Amino acid sequence: MMIRALTSSAISGVSRTILQFLTILYLTTFLNSADYGLYAFTLPFTILTTILFDAGFGPLVVRPKTIEPSMISSLHRLAIIVGLCSCMVLFAGSFAAERFVADPRFPGALRLMAVVPFLGLTGAVPRAVLERHLDYGMIAKIEIGALSVASAVSIGAALLGAGIWSLFALSIIQALLRCALFNAIAKVSFRGRNIHLAQIYADGKWITLQNLQVYCNRNLDNILVGAYLGSSVLGAYALAYQIILVPLQAAAWPFGAVLLSILRRLHRPEEQINALNGTMLLTLWVIVPTVSLAAAIVPEVTALFLSRSWRSLPFLVQALSVSCIAQVLGSFCGTILISQNQLRLNFYIGLVNTIILSAIFLISTIFFDIEVMVSIYAVYSIVFGIALLWLGYQKLGERSLKFATALAPPMVVGAAIALSALVLNAALADASATSRLVAKFAAFLSIASVGFLFQWTDLRALFASFKGEASVSYR
Repeated sequence: MMIRALTSSAISGVSRTILQFLTILYLTTFLNSADYGLYAFTLPFTILTTILFDAGFGPLVVRPKTIEPSMISSLHRLAIIVGLCSCMVLFAGSFAAERFVADPRFPGALRLMAVVPFLGLTGAVPRAVLERHLDYGMIAKIEIGALSVASAVSIGAALLGAGIWSLFALSIIQALLRCALFNAIAKVSFRGRNIHLAQIYADGKWITLQNLQVYCNRNLDNILVGAYLGSSVLGAYALAYQIILVPLQAAAWPFGAVLLSILRRLHRPEEQINALNGTMLLTLWVIVPTVSLAAAIVPEVTALFLSRSWRSLPFLVQALSVSCIAQVLGSFCGTILISQNQLRLNFYIGLVNTIILSAIFLISTIFFDIEVMVSIYAVYSIVFGIALLWLGYQKLGERSLKFATALAPPMVVGAAIALSALVLNAALADASATSRLVAKFAAFLSIASVGFLFQWTDLRALFASFKGEASVSYR
């Protein structure tokens, strides 16, 4: 059942990530960068409102070994009340935004999105009930179904001339369908014993603090770029970040969850190091070629499908691709620390990272421009990612750097793809964007195939070990 749950969760995550990305990418062909910037500037405020009002209702249902049905009902009722409060706060805040935000569309967008935190909190407990019963198959069906319907409606709205509001329709319709379906299937009762809100927030305060930390890492840059550099710059930056985020959501984060479950079952350091090497290798083979291809072809894709307002997109994607690969290198350090119950160290590392990133974003947006910000961000990501990679292996008892040899092939493939893109840009400078796009795809397939075949023995042994057919060492 555990394997089936992990598989369903992974398939759902990958499918939703790809579908949502393709939908947003298609909708941007109807918009300019300033329109997308308005959407990207509005989202952080709805997410922040949800985090501040959410006391961890979902985890409070999932984590306990036993929980009374009356307690679940009480949490559900309380979540709905808190959700209504979050909706009213965000709606009221939209009137204050009229005085501080230059874009006259922002207050209306914020009022429209005020319903999203309410819908999210109303569906939190029913979803947690399904999660508690490991019914990830049903969760996956609901998530993918809601996104599919919302994507179809938003694309239809864009074709009919809805413009920027088609993007907001995507978020609102998806949240509405998720909420309705989770409540209809879980059928959580509203009858339960009374519980104090203070008690709930006392139990969930660490969840809220951790969520706030993650929020700052993922949204503070959007807020600062939108506030100091404008919605047009934010639109290009947010789309570039969305492009780079897809492989992380599709591979690194699901693989990290699988690695955590594996490490909890292994006790010998050699086995844990081997599991980390295998997971790192597989993750890098998925992400590095994909991100390198995106960075290589984005100039041609921008020229062919997007308006001139997106002209800064290629550089932003190329700079952020370096940050993405660096994040992969350090992404599993947190998994290792959690598996060893070093939660405080993991929190402090995240806190330091949040403070440094906040300083980078704040100073860069106030005194410099977006190109300087992403360049500094890329350099910092490399340093921090390598440091976390080293710390993760140190915690498992690996004192040498032998693991670098095993992880080198996908990195070499990524560098070769980037180099081939530079060569083709020079050789085909006078050719059409379509010709360069085809040439870069051909180079990518050739380089990735050669690299994959070079390490096929290790990869084949890795797949066999996942099936329990063999053990494999990458040391």
